[in-house]
Amino acid sequence: MNTSHGDDFLFGVIEDVTCKKEAELALINSYERYRMIFEHSPIGIGCFDRTGKIVDCNQYLADLLKVKRDQLIGFNALSSYNPILRGMLKRTLRGEFPKYTGPYTSTISREQVYISATGIPIKDDNERVIAAIALVENMEERRGLELSLRKERDFTNAALESANILLVIADSSGNIQKINRVVAEITKRSESELVGKKIWEVLIQKSDKAAMQKAFSVALTFDKAGPIEINCETKNGAIINVSWTLTSLIDDNNAVDAIVCTGVDITERRKLESQLRTAQKMEAIGRLAGGIAHEFNNLLMAILGQCELLLMDISEEAQLRKKVMAIQKTAKRASKITRNLLAFSKKAPIALGPINLNTVANEVVALLKGWEEDGIKVSIETPSEKLVALADKDLLCQALINILSNAKDSMPNGGSIIIETGKKQFFQDEADRLQLTPGEYCYFKIRDFGCGMSREVLERAFEPFFTTKPFGEGKGLGLFLVHGIAKQLGGKVFIESSVGYGTSVYFYVPAIHEDMDILPNPDGEKVLFNPQPKDFSNLTILLVEDEDMIRETLAGHLESLGARVIKTRLGEEAINILRYSEYEPDLLIADLALLGMDGKRLLKEARAFYPELPGIIISGYPIDIAMDVDLDPELTMFLKKPFSVHDLTRAIKEILSQKLFRYCSSN
Repeated sequence: MNTSHGDDFLFGVIEDVTCKKEAELALINSYERYRMIFEHSPIGIGCFDRTGKIVDCNQYLADLLKVKRDQLIGFNALSSYNPILRGMLKRTLRGEFPKYTGPYTSTISREQVYISATGIPIKDDNERVIAAIALVENMEERRGLELSLRKERDFTNAALESANILLVIADSSGNIQKINRVVAEITKRSESELVGKKIWEVLIQKSDKAAMQKAFSVALTFDKAGPIEINCETKNGAIINVSWTLTSLIDDNNAVDAIVCTGVDITERRKLESQLRTAQKMEAIGRLAGGIAHEFNNLLMAILGQCELLLMDISEEAQLRKKVMAIQKTAKRASKITRNLLAFSKKAPIALGPINLNTVANEVVALLKGWEEDGIKVSIETPSEKLVALADKDLLCQALINILSNAKDSMPNGGSIIIETGKKQFFQDEADRLQLTPGEYCYFKIRDFGCGMSREVLERAFEPFFTTKPFGEGKGLGLFLVHGIAKQLGGKVFIESSVGYGTSVYFYVPAIHEDMDILPNPDGEKVLFNPQPKDFSNLTILLVEDEDMIRETLAGHLESLGARVIKTRLGEEAINILRYSEYEPDLLIADLALLGMDGKRLLKEARAFYPELPGIIISGYPIDIAMDVDLDPELTMFLKKPFSVHDLTRAIKEILSQKLFRYCSSN
């Protein structure tokens, strides 16, 4: 620069641009950071100008839509045929923040992808929208997880709904949050009636409330509670036996989030267990009764036998004859008691035959006319058709009288009893459930209008010695005997009762048609034919009986008829007699329950010496000779104790006549 003096010099201006440079550098760094975030963002980013044209996008968005990046940049989204893209962009340019989650089909690639998109408007200082940004997230993986989770949840729910278990989810305070279908069906309550209420207040029987609260306390300590039997109470007051297991659900903070209560309805199992216990009790009592009856029959056998022998020696006019006949009559009554005892164990000798239930009902009611004086009216409702069952008439009458007596006792102030008869067909499923043979059954239905039975009493009605009557007024054997008779006849007995509404007893026995070939004689034994009397003077009879009194009574009678009687008490001794005796026996009479070798085995071994030897097996227990092919049923008879000496005489004549008949037929 030249001055007025002619001197040259330089003029310079120094400006501090540090801040400017720092700002420029910061802007560059900021842009680079923005680009770095923009390019490496885990979500797709698209930038749009006011016309809807894409001015920039990151590679993630291009990859997500399966197109090239330069195909996106410059594309005008407002002209897209995709209504989702077009609609979201319009809303964003209007200043809204629209969101969308769902399937999206790319306008360019035609590829479909599951996305979550958000529109963000960009505004200037005057709040005018000058651009828009779209944030797009790939939801395919999350959607896959959600679908898997939903599938697993649906599967679990379906399993829990279809499985026959109770499911209750409650919070840590016991408030019900959710129940499954089974809970609603069993308790007769809807989900709205239970949710929000404590489980022990609305589901559990009052007497078990404390037990459920205790189980909750155990579950809250992160320990599993159960299985524990806690009963549920339904809306109508019925009690359901349930085995519960309680498990705690733990949240991320290691605290109890909920208690899962799963239960199994064991009501039917408890009923079956009760029935099994009752059956076991009855079996035990039956064995005891059978043993007593067997021993009692032996005593009666001796008494009746001696009575008959005495009567043979006493004249018709003698006073002593009446006394002996009184003893005989009493002993015969006692024999009926033994028959009832044997009914408990299904070992009673019974005379099965076609019996009309209508006839039985009318005959029994005729016997109860005296009840009218006590205000009890018994009426009969029977169909016009005959109801023929395969049964023992005496046992049917006894069962009916026992049931009617219970009905009468339930109405101390008088009332009505209705006897109905009818038929019912039990098909396979129902028969299996009731433990019956499928087929047609005849039944008595005895209905009273008395006090009825509670659930607890009903469950024990058939137990031996169980009674609700005051001490000394009932022995608790009436219905027990009815149950034994039903079982013995191949039937079943059921009771329906409710306190205050009376009781109905159903007694089923197998039905038959009158033209069926069932023709037993009154004693239930096979009659071969009617023989003519035969002199016993030429007979040799081997008698084997371990009861001394019976052995001597029978031997005395047979000897009085002229027979030679070889008597012993043991089967082994009888075999030795057969082996070494000089006399060939014409007949073997043996008790079934001998010590050591029993009567059937003795008869089989005796026939190794004498193949055509007739035999009579005697016992208080019935056996089916026809079912034992080794015994040759044509030459074998069974005689049940107690029998009279006249019964024995008749049996001997029949079996010997049968042998003669067989011999003549073969020659």
